[in-house]
Amino acid sequence: MNINPEECRSREVYKLLTGIVVPRPIAFVSSRDEKGNDNLAPFSFYTAVTSSPPIVMIAIGNRGKTKKDTLANIEASKEFVINLVTEDIAVPMNNSAANFKADVNEFEEVGLTPVLAEKVNCMTVGESPIHMECVLENIIPVGNHTNMVLGRVVHFHIKDEYYLGDFKINIEKLQPLARISGPNYAKLLEHFSLEQVFDPEKVIE
Repeated sequence: MNINPEECRSREVYKLLTGIVVPRPIAFVSSRDEKGNDNLAPFSFYTAVTSSPPIVMIAIGNRGKTKKDTLANIEASKEFVINLVTEDIAVPMNNSAANFKADVNEFEEVGLTPVLAEKVNCMTVGESPIHMECVLENIIPVGNHTNMVLGRVVHFHIKDEYYLGDFKINIEKLQPLARISGPNYAKLLEHFSLEQVFDPEKVIE
């Protein structure tokens, strides 16, 4: 099968990309608007960009011709939190993706516990084991209807039972959830390690 994306509708290309670029981590973003309303929404076009300083990226598409509440909140407050998604909070995370009105508190609607962040004026998800508190670094319009949001992490909060020490996370206990396509998600059931094998004379020391 050969497909020219220029001959496809946007939704068709979206379906292809979300079926090919898998699995994807989920940024469960909490934000707050100027009136103090708290918002929750998941995004799976998400990744780390650099570690010095620590910057993460979330791609937020528009809802039709209007901005999603998360983007509008981040533009206004310049702050947000990324809450890590585990299997235990899969259902409320998925439910939070509904198009709630801007003044609806998604924490209450989906049954998650809001906990005030340490460094930003925003709530974290109490049931999430890891939170990254972020301040806005930049917003870059990309394509026809998407904004690439770059956030600088100013505080990491990791629950003790998920921290191994020496800046390492207990992945086996964490059980992070990943997004595939449509309503499909993936569990991190198995993992393995690889050591590099090469001729030392062919590499730069």
